[in-house]
Order: sequence, then structure tokens, then C-alpha cells
Amino acid sequence: MRIVEMKVHSIAIADPPLRSSYGLHAPYALRTIVELESEDGVTGISETHGGDGIAQAFQNLRRQVIGGDAYRLAGRLLPMVEADAPAENLDRSQTYHVPGENPLDEAARLYSAIEIACLDLIGKSVRVPVCDLLGGRARSEVPFSAYAFYKHTGGGGEAGDARQDQYGEALTPQALVKQVQQMFDTYGFREIKLKAGVLDPGLEIETVRHLYSHFGKSVPIRLDPNCAWSVDTSVKIGEALRDELGNGGYLEDPAAGLTGMAEVRKKLLAAAVEMPLASNVAVTSFADLPEAISRDAVQIVLCDPHYWGGIQQVQHLGKICHTFGIGLSMHSN
Repeated sequence: MRIVEMKVHSIAIADPPLRSSYGLHAPYALRTIVELESEDGVTGISETHGGDGIAQAFQNLRRQVIGGDAYRLAGRLLPMVEADAPAENLDRSQTYHVPGENPLDEAARLYSAIEIACLDLIGKSVRVPVCDLLGGRARSEVPFSAYAFYKHTGGGGEAGDARQDQYGEALTPQALVKQVQQMFDTYGFREIKLKAGVLDPGLEIETVRHLYSHFGKSVPIRLDPNCAWSVDTSVKIGEALRDELGNGGYLEDPAAGLTGMAEVRKKLLAAAVEMPLASNVAVTSFADLPEAISRDAVQIVLCDPHYWGGIQQVQHLGKICHTFGIGLSMHSN
């Protein structure tokens, strides 16, 4: 199944003024769409992070992609990911990088987009879903979380492209409850992830308590400050929210790095708080796993296929996590 064309589309998606410890979203979020076309006219697509840098990196791969066989291309390009393992003292994690901007995982992000586009192309050509190419459907349903943010007024975009503000300002606990209820009513979510590390920790604790009171203990709540808190603040918040973040909830990347995560875990256990710590920041490659496991720093890995090198690499990750009793979930990027 020979590939005769690769098209790379840089797109900007209107993004509201959402708050995180990285700064303010808006007016746009950047993404890259990759299309691989076969000699039979079938097209496979994939998505990854955006920006001029990664768009040019795809163009630099054209010679290796055009003319390749979709069945074999991913295997032929796999060494570019395996050679991308970080050298000693080089940090491939996202701890000190905006997602998608760590140069040490660029090869994995390039490879994953090509692998997924190849799988999509093959699946369309033989008329089976990609899951069947990977061994078959593992489940019939996958729950998604409502992703709640503290937010300023505005719907994203700018000038003549400014979008309608569907949710309004949300900078208080009551406004966050309203925002999440609107998401539940519109999309049918039954789980909540709250982006924290933005306002005073006490106010963020109050927000979680309002959500818990309004939606009840059957709705899991996950709290993600993107490493904005110190170890001590993380422990205090974990102790304060031991009930609210229970029953399928967790604390995501409260403190920076595996050292910070391991210390938070140790202190929470000492305080008799059995609260899982999740991460898509401290653990983003196979090289991170030995230390994360030996130090009990992460109990749930939140994986992004583009960080890990594609869907098939995530399958390998799943087996490792199962072996060591670590939870695995898909992240949102």
C-alpha cells in the first residue's frame, strides 16, 4: 500500500481564556493534522501538537514517507523513537515545558502522528476499525471527564473571528459548579477534572468541596495543578480533600518531578491518606518508569500517544502498568 502524498495542515482552534499554571489560554490553540494518501486514493489522518517547528519537521521527513508502504513505514521509522531516549541528566518530562515544546520528545511526536495516520489508512483500505488492527476491541464504552477550568470572560478567537462565550466567567466555586453542570447537561459527562494551581489553594479546596456537594460522591473528581504546588501545600490539600478525591478521583501532578511526587506520596501515606497520584508530566517516556515505580511516585499514568510514540507503544505501556499494578488512563492533549 504505497503512500504517494503527505499533506501537513497547521490549524488554529479558537480557545477561550482558560487559566492554568502555564498561563492563560486564548485566543487560539495550535494543532497539526497529517494526511497520508495511498496510490488507491485512500487517506489516513492523524493529529498532534501545532506550530511552525513541528510542521517543518514533518516536511523534513517527506523523503522517508513518500513512496513508503503503509504496512511497513511505522516499523521502518521506529528507530527514530528508540534513538530518542534521553541521555543522562536530560529531562524528557513536561515538568518545565508547555505541552509539546520539549525538544527531547519531538521524534516521538512525529513518529506517533505518522503511525496513527498509517493505521487509519490501512483500516480504511481493508474496511476494519483500527482497534481490529491492534488485536480487537477491548471495551465497548470509554468514560470521558468534564474538563473544568477557572475562566475569564470570552469564547476565544479574536477580531472578526471572536467566538461566543458559552460558559461565561468562572472564578468562584459557585461559577465552577455552574460550568460543570452545563457540561454534564450538554455532553453527558459523569466525571470531573478540575484545572487547579491558579487561585489561592484555599479557594481551590472550596471549589472541590462545592463540586462534591453538588454532584455527589458517585461522581469522581480529579484535581490537576500542573506541578504548581510545593510538597507541603500538596500534602495539605490531599489531607483536606481525602474524601472529595476518593472513589475514582485522584491528585494529578501536584508537585514538580518524580522527587516531589514521591515525597507527596510518602507524606500522605504517613498521614493515613491513601490517595492515588497521577501524572502526564513527570512520566512521559519508558525511561521514566523505573524511578517512578521504585519510588512509588505515580500510581496512575496518564498517557498521550504522541508523547509515548504512538498507539502501539501505548499498548506496551499498558502491559508494564498492569504488571506493576499501576493505573493507566488516556490524557487530554
